[in-house]
Order: sequence, then structure tokens, then C-alpha cells
Amino acid sequence: MKYFRKFILFVVVVSIFTNFSIGKEVNFVFINAKCGINSIYHDNVEAMLKIFKSLIQKNNISENQIFFFNEKQDDNFVKNQRLAEKDLIINFLKEKSKSLKNDDKLIIFLSGYASTNSKGYSLATLKGRLRGTDLRDCLKQIAAEKIIFSFTTAGGSLLNNLKELPKTTILSATNSNENSPPRLMTFYATQKSNTAKLIEPFYKAVKDVKNFYTSQQLLLLEKAAVMKDGEIKDNNNITLSEPLVNKQSTNSKQKNNFNESKFNKLKRFHDIKNANAETRKLLQQAHEAKTKYEKDYHAFAVTKTEEFIVNKDKSMRQIIKSLYFITSDIGAQQFVYIKIPHNSKVKQLRLIYPDGSYMAGNSFNSRGVKFVKFFAPQKGCLVQIEYSKDIPPNNQIYESFGNIIVNDFVPVQKMTVKILKPQNKYFNVRVSKNENTKVNFKILENNDQNFTAVFSDVYPIEISPYTVSTTPLNIEIQFSTLKNWSKLVEMMGRLLKSTRKISPNDKRFIEELTATAKTDTEKIKAIYNFLCDLRYETVAVNSKALKPQNVSSVITNRFGDCKDKANALITMANAIGIKGYFALVNRGKFTDKSFPSWQFNHAIAFFPKLSGFEKGFWCDATDGSTPFGVMPTGDIGRDALIFDDKNSYFKKIEANKCIENFIEQKITLTKTKKSNYYNGEIILTFSGNTDYKIRSVLKRLSPQKKFLFCENLLQQIVPFEELSKFNIISNLEDLNNNLIVSLNFKITQKDLENIKFFTNHELLNYFKQSKRIYNLAVNDAQPLTVKQLLVIKNPPKSYLKAKKFQYENNIIKISRDSEFKNDTFSQKIILKCKKGIIKSKDYSIAREAIKKFLRNYK
Repeated sequence: MKYFRKFILFVVVVSIFTNFSIGKEVNFVFINAKCGINSIYHDNVEAMLKIFKSLIQKNNISENQIFFFNEKQDDNFVKNQRLAEKDLIINFLKEKSKSLKNDDKLIIFLSGYASTNSKGYSLATLKGRLRGTDLRDCLKQIAAEKIIFSFTTAGGSLLNNLKELPKTTILSATNSNENSPPRLMTFYATQKSNTAKLIEPFYKAVKDVKNFYTSQQLLLLEKAAVMKDGEIKDNNNITLSEPLVNKQSTNSKQKNNFNESKFNKLKRFHDIKNANAETRKLLQQAHEAKTKYEKDYHAFAVTKTEEFIVNKDKSMRQIIKSLYFITSDIGAQQFVYIKIPHNSKVKQLRLIYPDGSYMAGNSFNSRGVKFVKFFAPQKGCLVQIEYSKDIPPNNQIYESFGNIIVNDFVPVQKMTVKILKPQNKYFNVRVSKNENTKVNFKILENNDQNFTAVFSDVYPIEISPYTVSTTPLNIEIQFSTLKNWSKLVEMMGRLLKSTRKISPNDKRFIEELTATAKTDTEKIKAIYNFLCDLRYETVAVNSKALKPQNVSSVITNRFGDCKDKANALITMANAIGIKGYFALVNRGKFTDKSFPSWQFNHAIAFFPKLSGFEKGFWCDATDGSTPFGVMPTGDIGRDALIFDDKNSYFKKIEANKCIENFIEQKITLTKTKKSNYYNGEIILTFSGNTDYKIRSVLKRLSPQKKFLFCENLLQQIVPFEELSKFNIISNLEDLNNNLIVSLNFKITQKDLENIKFFTNHELLNYFKQSKRIYNLAVNDAQPLTVKQLLVIKNPPKSYLKAKKFQYENNIIKISRDSEFKNDTFSQKIILKCKKGIIKSKDYSIAREAIKKFLRNYK
């Protein structure tokens, strides 16, 4: 893709503007925004440098005609450089509206990350989002002919914003995942243009692109959209090139071959092998199975085999063999690039075409990831992949364990799993799945040496939002050489022991750090604050990076990750006589305690006896967004494995303090002197997990992004109203007080009469599905309460009636109480989810309560 983007941008510009001399003035404007898509950004920057040189040196284009908006200034570019900022772009276009005349031209290239939502199309820039409406207002004032190529992720959404503009042509992709221009060029080249001289350069550009695609193993799959003089067309019928492989049945020898002329062209660039008995047999096998899957899926796995060889020295070898069949051209997009482990050894990578001919895939490394690129996959092709991966013993933590995922991103007709067990070694293996997951499988062999299981008709797991389960949602084969959890604790104990040596200098530092603390809890807080302030950085130290750094190194070097900080907290506390224990937790997920194996991703500390905390005190020294004594989201409710010397036990993490998770909304609406408007203010107060999540986001946002974030908070309560201003009342760095945010807006009386303030709240999204197969996790598996107080002074007639509603069961509590008194309407609503996890069997009860409340709300 890297060279593809460079070439395309180069061909588009150079081919279009060779000998270009139409109109009195022609301006080329490049707007290139990085905005998170680093690969696209860097490729485009390099491509544009070539474009500029070509335009200036070979085509007699003056530098004064080229304007470049980029993320940063670069001396290699032309002199007319500007930063890609919203205001700079708008001001530039406004200036152009004064100079460009009717017979001039303005050619704009938009590149970067664009998105579309209820407010329309917008392109992210360094400062602010350039909205489609902003672009429309600027271009409306420009009399020249305007041609816009939108190579952005949501370019199709730009058409509606600009469809009223005269003398404007926009070309974009209709799919938000596509942003390459060749099909756009094809469409434009085949249309009648007001400027006849544009057509010939475009035809040449299209021809060059076809040749490039052939040589680089690419196939066009985009569907173009065009808007010219207000008329929008989605052009799905134009093809850039004929299919590279005939799609006829393999039964006819005459139809099995490529088109002769096209095949000869391909042979210039690629080593395509003729069909043989093996490839024909594989195709026949796929065709026999395709009727089961082609209606609902774009591809499926005909067969898969995964072998795991576990050696006694704890080294392992994994062998993967997959055969995929593509049932549609849409599915072909999924197989242009395939990701495989970067340290794998490839044995077979090939694409088998519908006639049985085949060609090897090309593997390459990019930024630490190994990719396989296949040449022109399409409907009716087979993709054959086989590779192995060796896991050396020094990457194991003294024991071996792992899991084999049976599900794929497409259905699997048949999968065989084979495990060769280590001799004279305890080895536990089992098939693990959720109780609601249906699967056909048979264990053919399970003895001291081998395990073999065969699965059939395995469909991809399609998980609905907010799903949680204590057992895997995927179908997995789990294996482990751990006989019990004590073995893991013993193993980790050996790793931890050598890291806990404290020097005299370290001891003095700890004593000085805690000198002003009067209680053991205050001493732990002083150490906690020190560790939280350290830079988070992971250093791989032996045994798959599970061994922490020495505590002295953490104190001296001032950095560490979760295991380093947890281990340092415990060691530093022990040095001044406070007993604490290391604990492993699967943060954000759940641990299957019935199967001893490595299932952890985080480390914290536990102090069984601390003043003020009779049930023990949990402490996560990695997190800096929660006050001391409050556990962050993802930890609460999880089972932690505690390392109590040589013993081990699981203990559920509970909140140290009784902090309620709630969102409180105070909405006040006051009628203005203009009788058809109300001034509105919303005071939002967050506590517990909701405080953590909102505060963590706000702390990292720029002022403009804070405004957009608060605008989204407003939309949850008052849809489609505009935020006039916001105020973050709390100090974001003060973690000891609840987060409070105020939002100000205006609303018309008509809108106020139609709005239902609570019915758009995000909390209700948990219950919008008609039924659930898996358990529901509310608020990261923690109970949540939403309180809303609405006060309207001089309300419309629709608010004059008082209403009451109350419902409660063991899962949900809902109440509504409203009244009209002294020209003021007031309403209080409370919705409380008593349980953080709602079982699938209880979901319908909770949902029915919500529905009953919403019906009563009308």
C-alpha cells in the first residue's frame, strides 16, 4: 500500500496537469492532515514532494500556483506552505474568493482522516475540525470551476454538503474504508466535461494506473461517487479493468484458462503457474461446501489444522494450515493482505484462481508485523496459508500453557486440532466454551502422548456490546502444565525474591519519604504517590517480561510498569514494617479459577491489615487517575491471585471505600424575554467509575476537543441542541472531589415541547437489544445510578401535568416524581442498576422494567 499511494497521487496530478493551460489561473491546493493515520500521512508527504518537483520542473507550473497545507513545515516543499489548521484553510479559501474569476480553476486534494456524524462531514486538522459546511460557505464565494478529489475515509459524505454549489465537481469513494483514487479517475475520464482538454490527460492517467495495478498485484474494488453541478451519482457499474481471472466453472477446459492476451500481460510481471491435479481437487472440495456459507458470508475456511508440539524443555512449536474460499468480490478485500506472526517460518502461501492456476503470495515485514500480499484475489479464489512458529524455552515462565482459538473471522467448515504432549510431564487440556455457544466437535484422541479433536461448522463469534462472561466466548482448546495455582505462586515467588533487596540508601529514602506520615495508611499513601508519579515504561526482564525490575532500580531510575510498581510498593512498605502482598489480576476481564494457567495482565498490591480498612486494603500504584484508596475501573469485581508467602488464594477485589457509582444531572430551563426561547444549564456530577472514565478523557484533551466532548455529553440529554459554552468546575488534577461539569445551551419552546430528556441517556443503551445470549456488563460490571432533576420555569403546557412512577425488583429500581407549582415544573428521575452483571436469563426482566418506564414517560 505504501508505494501504491505514492504512485497514485503522483499519476493523478502529473497526468492531469501535463501541458495544462486552461483558464486564466489554475491553483492546486493540497490539504494533508495526519490525524492518527500515520502510514497514510507519511506516504502522502513523500508522494507530494515528487508531485511538486514534477509540476515545477517538467510542466512549467509556477510555485505560486501550488498551495500545501501540511502537519509541519518542510524545506523540501514549495514555498507556499501552511500548517493544516482549520482557520488557516478557511482564510486561504476566503482570500481566493476575491481573486479567482469565472474561467479560472481551483483543484483541491483532501487527504487525511475524515468522519461523519449527525453534524455532517468533517476533516480533522491540527486545530479544529474542518466541517463540510465550512468548506461549503467558503467555496460558495468562489466563482471559478472547482474540482475536489476527496481521498479521505468519509469522502462520500462530502457530496451532500456541497451539492448546491455551482461549477463544482467532487469525486470520492462511497465506502468509508476506501480512499484510493483510480476508480474516481475512471469515472471522471468517461464523463463529458465542460473542459474537453481535461479528458485526454485523465485517460492517460487511467491507463498508467491500470499498468501500475497489474505490476503491483493490486485489484480495484472501490465504488466511486461523483457530484457534478448538484447531481449526485453512485457509480457502481464502471470497472477499471476486466477480471484478471475468468470466473467460469472449472468443468470446461476451454473456460479454465485466462484470457490469453491478459494472461500474457500478467506473465510479464508475475510467475503464475498453470492448474494441476492438486489445485483442481482443492477447488472441487471448496465448491462442494460453498452452498452452506455463500448466502450469508463473503468467505469461509474449507479446512484448518493447528498443531501444537509441547516439548519437555518448555519449548513449543505451532503449525498452522488454512484453506479459505472467497465467495464474493467484497470478501476478496479481506485477503489482499493477511497478517501472520512476525517470527513465523512460511512454508506455503498461494492464491489459487478459479481456473486452478495459482501464484505465490509475497510476505514482507512492516513495523514489526509480517504481512502476506496476494495478487488480485477475487470471487472463486482459494487462499492457502501454511506456516510454523517456534516459541523457545527462555520465553516460557518455567511452565507451559496456552490456548488455541477454534473460531475464525469467517465460518470454518472443518478444523482439526492436534497437541503433542511432553513426555513424563503433567499436562491438562480441555475444550472451553461458553454454555450458550453451540459447536459440533469430537475428541478422537486424548492420552499421555497426544490430543486430537475435530470441529465442524464453526461459525465466528459475534458478540453484542457490553458482553461479559467468566468463561471464554470463543471456542478454545486450553492447555497447561500447571497442576494447581500453588505451582504458579511458587514459580513467581522465585522471580520476585531476587528483586526485593533494599540497600541502606534505599531504606533512608523510604524513611524520609514517609517521615511526616503519622499512621501506617498515611505511609502507604506517601509511597503510593511517589510511585504513581513515576513514568510508566515496560522493560522486558527475563521470563517473558514477568520478572519485575529490582526495587532499587525503580527508585533510582524513576520508571516502571505495573509489576515493577506493585512489587516496589510492597517491598518499600515491608522495609518500614507494613506487611503487603503481591497480587495478579486480569484487569478488564475475568479469570477462570477452575483452570490453573497464566490468565493475568496486571499486578497490584494488597495489605491485609491497615488502619481504617478492616477487610484489607487494595492499592493499584500504576493508576494516576484515581485518588488514594479508590480502585480504578477494570480492577473492581475481579478475582486477584494473592501471593501470601508460599501460599496462594483468590480474593475478589472490592472497593476500599463505599463510593457510589453515579451520574447526577441538574437541568434548569429559564424562559427568556423572547417568549419562544429558554436558556438551559446542565450541572453534571460524576462519582466512582463514571468520574474515572470522564476525568481520564478530559485530562488529555485540547480546549477544542474538550468542547466537542462536552457537546457529546449534551447530546445524550438534549439531542440536536447546540452547546453554547461549557465549564469544567472541578480541578481535573484534584482526585479527592467529584468531577463537576456545567453545560449551557438554548432551546426553542417548540423543541422543548417535543423533547423527552431522559429517553436518550446512554445508560438506556445497555437495554436496547431485544434479548441477549451472553451476560450483560453494566458500567464495567459495577452498579450504577443515574439521577436527574429537571426544573423548568414558566414551562410549556405539555409540562403542566404531574406524573408518578415507581418500579423495583432485585435488578433495577426506577422512580419518577414530577409536579407543577408556582409556575415551575420540577421532575426527579432515578434509575439504578443494582447489579453490575446482569445474567442473560434475567435480562428480559430488567428490559421490561425499562420499557414500562419509557411508556409511562410519554
